[in-house]
Amino acid sequence: MARDLRWSVLVRAGWLDGGFAAGALARFVTQASHQQVEIGPWGHGGGSFADTLRPFGTVDHDPLSPESQDRRLVEFFARYLGRDGEPGRPSTLTFGTLGTGAWQAVTSWPPAGTGTQRWYLGSMARLTREAGPAGTVTHRVDATASTGATNRWLAIDLGRAPAYPGRTYADHSLLTFTSEPLAADVHVLGFPVVTMRLATSGTDGAVYVYLEDVDPGGDLRYLTEGCLRFLHRRTTGPADPACLGVPRTFARSDALRVIPGNPLDLTVPLLPVSAVVPAGHRVRVAIAGHDASCFTRYGPAGETVTLRLGSDSHLDLPVRYG
Repeated sequence: MARDLRWSVLVRAGWLDGGFAAGALARFVTQASHQQVEIGPWGHGGGSFADTLRPFGTVDHDPLSPESQDRRLVEFFARYLGRDGEPGRPSTLTFGTLGTGAWQAVTSWPPAGTGTQRWYLGSMARLTREAGPAGTVTHRVDATASTGATNRWLAIDLGRAPAYPGRTYADHSLLTFTSEPLAADVHVLGFPVVTMRLATSGTDGAVYVYLEDVDPGGDLRYLTEGCLRFLHRRTTGPADPACLGVPRTFARSDALRVIPGNPLDLTVPLLPVSAVVPAGHRVRVAIAGHDASCFTRYGPAGETVTLRLGSDSHLDLPVRYG
């Protein structure tokens, strides 16, 4: 795609900055303007440190500091408000990776070396690389389930870093699927996508999906999340976890009716993230029917959902190799 050098933008977002990282990546891929994009382990606008895998970590060269961010902002305006106003270099995306303190600059998205790993939601609450036998599990939705008062959506207004304490306790009322310990580090990079075949007792509802890291001691760390209202399940093309996730319009004309007890095919994109899950840790998918922290409730009182296990329900995990 040819870049329009008449329009230059500096974009700064955090992986836990509401949904802004998804917007920044969509703009980088689809718009022709010249862009300097930065996505890091930040809260809103880069104003706070938000690495759930290293909550007290630091980096050697600190791009998080206000001084470093202010310097790059001044350099940007000096470059593009100069007499010729020409960028003189390609658009760049500079991103940090949760759990590592590492940064990398690329000129295209997805970066080279990315692919997809498929993990299946199976019986006995397992997340496996091979599809197990078909089956079902029925879950009563906990209408009080919550991601807390400092989640990625509320922290923006609080002016502080997003945080997810107590995820181990929160998962007790959710439907969870956990892998065996990883044999090697896994670098998750992109939009994880969870596909599921699910029936609900209601005429509407929503599903909330969380991707989590489980350390050897059993402590949970939030990585990212996605949600989908059942009426909006229609897609306009195949999922692409390594690029921009799942295309859909959310238009009223594309809404699909929900019939109680009838299976729904749901493709749920999670918000993008760059994070390294270390060897020896486990990956978990947790599924809820509500997040009471700040979302509207769409399901009925006493809602139950029945999830089809085996090949019908799986996680497509975007990963970077090497």
